[in-house]
Amino acid sequence: MVEQPQYNSDDYWTALYRRRRLIALIVVLSAVFSAFFSTILTPLYQATIQFYVPQDVVASRGSPERSLIRVPSLRDQARTYVAVLESRDAHSAVAEQLKDRSLDNVLRAADFDVTPAANLIVYARDKDPAVAKRMVELFFEYFKTFHSLRLDNTIRVLEKPSVSTNPVFPVTALNILVGALGGLLLGTIYALFLDYLQVRTLARKLKQLEGKEWFEDAVSEEQNRRCKP
Repeated sequence: MVEQPQYNSDDYWTALYRRRRLIALIVVLSAVFSAFFSTILTPLYQATIQFYVPQDVVASRGSPERSLIRVPSLRDQARTYVAVLESRDAHSAVAEQLKDRSLDNVLRAADFDVTPAANLIVYARDKDPAVAKRMVELFFEYFKTFHSLRLDNTIRVLEKPSVSTNPVFPVTALNILVGALGGLLLGTIYALFLDYLQVRTLARKLKQLEGKEWFEDAVSEEQNRRCKP
């Protein structure tokens, strides 16, 4: 009676070693495909600008009635400013100034953040570095105009608009690494699957031979040979 094979960790490692060339081929092909795919994607350049808005004075120190009112922290107030920049009105105002970019383009390209020091950062990504830089400048001008009356133009620019010299997307090296890791995983699964099919086929052939006399005689003869001292 042919027994079903029981697998252990050594069997899996052996199966992977036998098909190491196949796995290596899949890894290389995946990395090459990722590199090729990165070359056909449109590169995007990123521009940034960073500025700081002084915190408003909400309550005077000598007013006991207002002592229970929590004065917003710098970061809390900065997040409210981000909401102004994230508004559709802000994006529409910027898109109107960019003749060759639609509102949808601006919505996808712009991003905003607050640093631990409560500074505002505006990011913009575009295939044209000049357009990306112009975009962050327009967002800054919109914010400055929006708050000019209440803040009396006290916005302070910490970092002037700058644009990356190299594309920030796609990251070819990262894509190649991800492709290689994906190929390694795919190659490992494929190699184990092939080994599983091979074992199943061999077990099926042995089962077919099980009922034949010459096969049983050969098995008995081999067992007797091994039992002899």
